[in-house]
Parts: sequence; structure tokens; C-alpha cells
Amino acid sequence: MIPAATEQPDMSTNAMTSPARLRRRLLSWYDRHRRALPWRTPPGGTPDPYRVWLSEIMLQQTTVATVTPYFRDFVTRWPTMGDLANADLDQVLHAWQGLGYYARARNLHKCAQAVVRDFGGRLPDSERELRGLPGIGDLDRHGTIYQRRDTKDGIPRTGPHPAPRRRRRVRAKPCYFSRSRSLSA
Repeated sequence: MIPAATEQPDMSTNAMTSPARLRRRLLSWYDRHRRALPWRTPPGGTPDPYRVWLSEIMLQQTTVATVTPYFRDFVTRWPTMGDLANADLDQVLHAWQGLGYYARARNLHKCAQAVVRDFGGRLPDSERELRGLPGIGDLDRHGTIYQRRDTKDGIPRTGPHPAPRRRRRVRAKPCYFSRSRSLSA
């Protein structure tokens, strides 16, 4: 089990004098306390779109603990979108065994083939083009775009920003955690 971060981000009124300052403080706190996961880049690194997309698909209805060894195996066997697209579907399905929902594996393979065929092996940046790929739903599309952000403030280049949903979740969490702590005590 991963220990919880003991330091909480400063959410006081003084810390939130501007949205930019709040964003910097939250991202700084996150960089210090985030979990190290094989599909994440270190702070300041450039995310690999293939790894981001692969993790988004694998994490559908599956836990991080379950996905991590499968993810490592996949990127070892098929390190690029082209490698996955050229793989035999039976090999992909065999490597997927244990993750369930085999339609995800078949769509993963179809999507890789479509990306290689239609986009030269590079996942498209636009939400519209991602929407047309097999097996990519709303959450995958938003997650893939958001994690691939390449601006200083963390806002993706294209498509709608998922921040409104994220803000609602962040605002709800202190309430949830305070209730859950009092219930478990």
C-alpha cells in the first residue's frame, strides 16, 4: 500500500489569491507527492502519447495495482504504436489475459492499426480525430488530451478542458475525506 501524503496543499484564502497562484501551488504539491507510475513522466518531462493512451485504455474498470505489470509487459513487447498495430491479435489477447473485457484489447489493436494507417503512427491531438478512433470514449479522450498537455499552465492545446469536472472533484474531496476519517475513527 502506498502511504498517504501527510502534507496537504495550502487551501487557505491567502494561498488562493489568484487562479494562477493556486494552480502553481497545487501542481507543486502534486509533483512532490504523486505516485510513481510507469506511464507517468517525471515533472517537467514530455508525456509519451502512446503510453498515456495505453494506460487510459488499460485502466478502464481496472485498478492501478492490477494494470501496472500488464502495462510494463505491453510496452516491453510493443514499445511503439506501430509495433502494437503490427502484432498478431491473438498475441495481444493473450497478453491481455487477466484484465478482462476483451473488447478493450480488440479495440486497442484496431485503434493502433487505425492510428498507424490514418495518422502515421502518431495519436492525433484533436478531440474530433480521437473521437473517430475505435475504443476511445469520452473519458479516454479527455484523459489522453489532458495528460498530453504541453503548456506551462497545464491546459491542453486542443479540445475542451476537463478542469470544471476536476474542480468539482477537488472541491468535494476535503468533505469526503473529513467524513471518511470521522467514520473510521
